[in-house]
Amino acid sequence: MINVLINAAENGKEVIVLEELMARFDEEQNVVNSDKLQKAGIKVLHGIPGLKVHSKLIYVERKEKGQFKGYTYIGTGNFNESTAQIYSDFGLLTAHPHIAADAKAVFEFLLNPHKRFTYKQLLVSPYFMREQFEKLIDKEIRNSKKGKKAYIYAKFNGLTDIRMINLLYKASQAGVEIRLIIRGTCCLQPQVKEQSDHIRATSIVDKYLEHTRLFIFHSDGEEQTYISSADWMTQNLDTRIEIGVPIIDTKIKQTIRDVFDIQWADNVKARDLKILGKNNYVRRNAKNPCRSQVALYNYYLQKQNE
Repeated sequence: MINVLINAAENGKEVIVLEELMARFDEEQNVVNSDKLQKAGIKVLHGIPGLKVHSKLIYVERKEKGQFKGYTYIGTGNFNESTAQIYSDFGLLTAHPHIAADAKAVFEFLLNPHKRFTYKQLLVSPYFMREQFEKLIDKEIRNSKKGKKAYIYAKFNGLTDIRMINLLYKASQAGVEIRLIIRGTCCLQPQVKEQSDHIRATSIVDKYLEHTRLFIFHSDGEEQTYISSADWMTQNLDTRIEIGVPIIDTKIKQTIRDVFDIQWADNVKARDLKILGKNNYVRRNAKNPCRSQVALYNYYLQKQNE
């Protein structure tokens, strides 16, 4: 990717890269990469004071048939040769004009952090993401209280934000079905009587590191699906630049739902978070073993051959 960006700059394209120098284990390499990019004439930004940039965002604009058209990539993980071999992530490449306009606005903000921008499609923290997620959960609560079907299915790395946890408890008490797959830290206690009866939470630790963040809301039968760079942790929602994107294409939405369902069915490597600290293996439906990482490999292979 670095060589591609350098080639683009050397061929007269305007290239802007934001690279956080501070990162786990990669600081020295980041400095080297930054120097290479700048020597090629690329404008390199090193973040905004007080706001770590954790989003994974690419915006490409080119002229087609006399008009400018934007292409956007939004991911849940970085482009990194090492982690790409062991991390499981999602990325969306789209030409949707509203998403492209929002992505362009995010880069305008990074270039001009004193300005504020609005976004039609993207969930952008620290200014709008928390509010949007809270609205989506509140909608499920209202629908459940009306006797309608309501559920929240989500997968991410960590759940520690008190406001989000309390809102999930509120949703559970209203009868919303909640399924969570949380690889790392989880400060929510599922399946506590009269508090989190309708919440189940599992963790999958296997050969590959589960790094995907996805969110599915029933939304009165018009399922809303998102992928995001952010966990539901205070640092992600309040003190970092993070990007979440709605999945609009029905086929992609179904793929994400299939992935979640396969992982939820894991009864080989999944651990139940019902009793904090115990990490007992999930053993439901033991007669039909499902190791989700193997099942997903076969699922992706089938999708590729369709």
